[in-house]
Amino acid sequence: MEKILYLPIETIARELDARLLLAHQALSRDYSVIIGEKSNVFKAAKILKYGIYFYKSHGASNFPADKTGFKYIALDEEGLLFVDDEHYLRNSKPNELEHLDIVFTWGPYQKDLLLKENPDLAGKIIPVGNPRFDLLREEFRSLYSAASGRICKRWGKYVLINTRFVPGNFSRLYGCSYIDARLHQYATIIGREATNEEKNFLIEEEKHYIDMFKRYAKMLSAVSLKFPDTNFILRPHPSEDILNWKEALIGLQNVHVIFEGTAVDWITGSLAVIHTGCTTGIEAWALNVPVIAYNPGNKKGVEPALPNEFGAKIYNIEDLCSILDEVISERFENKISDEELKTARMFIESIDGDYSTTRFLNALEKLPDNENLELRSDKEGKSIYPKLRGMESVKTSVKFRILKFLSKYQPAIRKLTGEKTTDLIFRRFKKYPGLFAQFKKFPGLRSKEIKERFTVYDTIFENKTSDRYLIRKIATDTYLISKKSF
Repeated sequence: MEKILYLPIETIARELDARLLLAHQALSRDYSVIIGEKSNVFKAAKILKYGIYFYKSHGASNFPADKTGFKYIALDEEGLLFVDDEHYLRNSKPNELEHLDIVFTWGPYQKDLLLKENPDLAGKIIPVGNPRFDLLREEFRSLYSAASGRICKRWGKYVLINTRFVPGNFSRLYGCSYIDARLHQYATIIGREATNEEKNFLIEEEKHYIDMFKRYAKMLSAVSLKFPDTNFILRPHPSEDILNWKEALIGLQNVHVIFEGTAVDWITGSLAVIHTGCTTGIEAWALNVPVIAYNPGNKKGVEPALPNEFGAKIYNIEDLCSILDEVISERFENKISDEELKTARMFIESIDGDYSTTRFLNALEKLPDNENLELRSDKEGKSIYPKLRGMESVKTSVKFRILKFLSKYQPAIRKLTGEKTTDLIFRRFKKYPGLFAQFKKFPGLRSKEIKERFTVYDTIFENKTSDRYLIRKIATDTYLISKKSF
C-alpha cells in the first residue's frame, strides 16, 4: 500500500527543483505525491483527509485544527538566515510546535536553539539540512548545465550580483509598504502585535536596506565603467521591485537586471557572485564559485551575518575592483577553508554525508502509526484521482488565468493604458495584499517541467521513477503523481 506526501510550493525559483527531488525519492519508497501551488495542495489534503503534510515554516497559523488522519512535518525554509538567535526563536515559536510530528531544522545549531527554549521538543527535532543543498553537489550539476550554457552563450563572461534588499526595495506588487506587510505577518503568523522594540527594528531594517540599495547602485556604476567588456547581471530577490533597479541602473550598458530561471542556473555560469547577507553566497561557495561578500555598510545586527562568513569580505569599491580584476583575468585562486567548512556543517546538516533528502525520508519512516496514512482507493477499488480532479471549478481555473495575466503584464498595461486606467483595473484587488507578488513567485508549473527534472534524477539514482509513475493534473499548477498501476 502507498502513503501520500503533500508538497506545497510557494516560490518556484527557490523551491521547485528541491521539492521535485524529494518527490522523486519519495515515489521510490512507495509514496504518492501531490505537489504544486500551495492553496491547491491544501485543498487536496482536505478532500482526502489523510497523509503526511509538509510545511515550509513552523507558524501555527499554517495548520488546520483537525489533525485526524494526518502527520504534520515542517522545515523552516527561512531557517538558515537570521539576524540573531532571538530573531530565529521569535519566528520559529518553539513553545507552540506541539502540532508538529517532526520539526526539521537546517542544522544542529538551529536544533540547539529550539531545545534550549523548549526541552520538551527533544524527541521531535531532527536536523536534516535542506534538499536545495543536495542539488549543489557535483553529481547534480547536469541539472543546470543546459540552462547555464544558454546563459553563457547569451551573456558571455559575467559577474552575478544577487541582492536581498526587500525591506528597502519592497515590490510594488504587494500594494503596501514593507513595514505594513511585516506588521501584518506579526498579527497573522506570529499571532500577536509587534512590540515597540520590534517596530523600531523594522524601521531600522528598512533604513539600512534603502542605504544598501543606493550603495550597490553606486558600486555597479563604478564596476561597469572599470570593466566595460564584462557583463554584470543583477538578480534581485523575488520580493524586490525590479523596476526600481532598472531605473537606478539606466544607461549602464553592461549592467542587466534579470529575474528568470533559478539562482543556481546563473551562479553556475558566473565568474563570481557578489552579495551581502544572501543565501546565494553560501550556494555559490558550495558550488565552488568565487564569492565576494560586499558589505559597504558593515552594519551588524540588521542583516544575516552567516552568508558573509564565506568567500572574500570586501567593504569598499576600490578593494572590490581589485579582486574583480583578479577574477576576470583568471588570476584569482578560489579556496574553501577549514573554518568555512566547520561553519557550514554547524548550520547545514547535509553539507556533506547523506543527502538531506535521505535524512528527511528516513525520518518519515519512523513516524508512529504510519499505517493510518496509507493512500486508499474506495471500496470498488477505483482511483482517488476523480475525487481530486473535480476539486477546482472552471470558474476558479479561469480566474487563476486572468490573475496570472494581470500579474505578468501589469507594467505593460500601465504603459499602454496610463496610470488612471490601470489603477481602475487593479483597484478591486487592493484588499488582497501580495496577490500579484505571489504570482511572481509562482508563475506556473507544467507537467513537462516535472518530467524533465525526473529524467535528470533518474540518471543520478538507480531507481527509474519516470517510467513507473503517472503525472496527472488535478488543479491549476497542481499534480498527483502515483504509480501507473494505481
